[in-house]
Amino acid sequence: MSSTFINDFEKQCEAFPKDVLQAYRKEACRKLCLQGVPDKKTEGYRYFPLNAFYQSFSFEGTRQQEKRYDADLTFINGKFVSEKSHLNRLPKQMIVMPIEEAAKQFPHFVGRRMKETIAEEKDSFALLNAALHSGGLFIYVPPGMKLEKPLSIEFFSQKVSMPRVLFFLGADATMQCEMKGLPGDQISAIDCVLDDRAKLKIFDYRQCDGWDLETWRAQLKQKSSLEIYALTEGSCGVRRDYQIDLCGEESFARVHSLGLLQRNDQIDLHTLIRHKAEMTHSDQWVKSVLADQSKASFTGKIYVDPIAQKTRAYQLNNSMILSDHAMSNSQPNLEIYADDVKASHGATITQIDPVQLHYLQTRGLNRDKSRQLLIEGFCRELFYPQFEQERLVNFLNGLKYAG
Repeated sequence: MSSTFINDFEKQCEAFPKDVLQAYRKEACRKLCLQGVPDKKTEGYRYFPLNAFYQSFSFEGTRQQEKRYDADLTFINGKFVSEKSHLNRLPKQMIVMPIEEAAKQFPHFVGRRMKETIAEEKDSFALLNAALHSGGLFIYVPPGMKLEKPLSIEFFSQKVSMPRVLFFLGADATMQCEMKGLPGDQISAIDCVLDDRAKLKIFDYRQCDGWDLETWRAQLKQKSSLEIYALTEGSCGVRRDYQIDLCGEESFARVHSLGLLQRNDQIDLHTLIRHKAEMTHSDQWVKSVLADQSKASFTGKIYVDPIAQKTRAYQLNNSMILSDHAMSNSQPNLEIYADDVKASHGATITQIDPVQLHYLQTRGLNRDKSRQLLIEGFCRELFYPQFEQERLVNFLNGLKYAG
């Protein structure tokens, strides 16, 4: 099946648009065809349902979707559409434009970054996005600018889409972003470059019902910070791949992710945070709630370079199993080559505590309400206060409890 997928991919590559990004697309295509697509022996894809993906994924798939364009920036079928966006809400000094146009105006930014990421990229689906994306978005926040309101981005898909977003924050810039992905098959890429003391905070909510593969790449300079708070409602196959490079002293990265899974949902999450400078700090916390026959897997690595002394790095994975048929796999890893480091990693897989359940029932709550409160407490411990809580409540109300 993977050979069929490659053949379909090569047909897509024959229709490369002739624009300023053509050389980068060709290089990504060449590299992907050379290394091939992953199989069950490929590192990082052991738990992802590749056979089902190759059998059912189609580059030509279509679907109907109700549309209401309320976000500041709107993607339709993987392409940024200015006519459906509300650019008038954004500060005039802020630059928002298609990546193709940005590559012409800012080749030292965009062209160099595209070349670097493709040269270093090892993930096949990240390369696929680099080769086939069209109408991606470049967002530049000038030095010193502090956005007062969060920037909102929404993704709509009526067919298979390949959205790509490239964030550049100048020195001392500050921005919050709310990203919302609606149902549809997607292979997306998010890339963040933060200059000295820049701060970017992203709230990422994905409502999945098909295949949703997303890669995150980030480069952080001195005293900059990137915080990602992700909430994912699962589907037949969700994969998240975070790779963050802490290149400047005192830079900071945080990835907090919550997966809400039921029925036959699957989510596969990977993180790699590389500490490449002194006094860097990272915080990873991944949680999953699994009902019915759902599956979750987490593979995370903290890498500390020999020069990255005085690093602080933490990684934790917690899963709550609500069914005898649900499954969770966890592989936290440390790779440390420096001497003066504080680092920890751990994983827990638990069920609802019967003692806590009994305690709530003795206070007059029925069994279902008691279970719901314990699950909610497990989730809210991770949630950032400003994150959209309605999705959690809807998930809890939809659970069917046994026993």
